[in-house]
Amino acid sequence: NTTPTTGQTGAFVSLGPTILRGFEAQVIVSPVPNWQTILTYAYMDPYIKEHKVAPRQVGNPVGGDIPNSWTVWSKYRVTKGPAKNISLAFGFRGDNGVYNQTFNLPNGSKLHRFVPGGTKDTEVRIGYTREFGRYAFSWTLNVHNVLDRGIKTGWVPTADGSPSTKSYEVPSYGRDYTLGMSVTF
Repeated sequence: NTTPTTGQTGAFVSLGPTILRGFEAQVIVSPVPNWQTILTYAYMDPYIKEHKVAPRQVGNPVGGDIPNSWTVWSKYRVTKGPAKNISLAFGFRGDNGVYNQTFNLPNGSKLHRFVPGGTKDTEVRIGYTREFGRYAFSWTLNVHNVLDRGIKTGWVPTADGSPSTKSYEVPSYGRDYTLGMSVTF
């Protein structure tokens, strides 16, 4: 296979220096005692600054970059009543998934890649903490990938020797359950 970023057949070539432009923002909100919500957003725009093997790649985006991503995480801990010391949390993670990039090929032509959609993932956690004297015991159950979504992983050529222009997706890794315990002393 010929890689579209280098024009090399069956070879991997180091990119060389890259530049990353972007920013991150985070907001933490506590609307009532014991409830906290965290909102984050990140924008990234990495590109190739220098490429000795394939100089036409200078200015191209670094492959696989998704420019916009976000998270929302919210947690509440019950402090009174029969559910005292139970905490409930949930979170969402996602990106715009619009992979929209144009690459300069070694032969002077351009390769445009566009994939709509995006990654969305949800996590849910329930926890319980109990204090015994100076020790605090905590148990948590996390459920990852609640939406059971697949993940876009790369590109494949449509014919032998052609640039990789067709995206492919691996099947979802399914839900993941984690049971944890900790002791604080």
